[in-house]
Amino acid sequence: NCWAASADITISLYGSEISSFIKSYSLGNPSRIVMDLYDTELNSVIEESYNYPIKKIRATPQENNTRIVIDLYEYVYWVKPTQVKTDEGVLLKLQISRNKKIIDNIKNA
Repeated sequence: NCWAASADITISLYGSEISSFIKSYSLGNPSRIVMDLYDTELNSVIEESYNYPIKKIRATPQENNTRIVIDLYEYVYWVKPTQVKTDEGVLLKLQISRNKKIIDNIKNA
């Protein structure tokens, strides 16, 4: 598998004027990152396929919240998401990078 050592994911939350409380966590099998954004409103369901290391990004509304799920091809190291306010709204930023130690430990288990 050949891919960049790291990737930056930016999701625009257009129309949002304030930052949201975010609960984020990862799941191991299948490998994915889940982010719950509180007090947000999603206009439509999002489901988009991507290239390695990201299989797909999905976003669905849940009452007054939005759940974003990033499906991955393998385990990654990731940093809690940050939010940046812009003139158009809020940008949600997430950094991921390949973690060779995690992959080697899984193969040797």
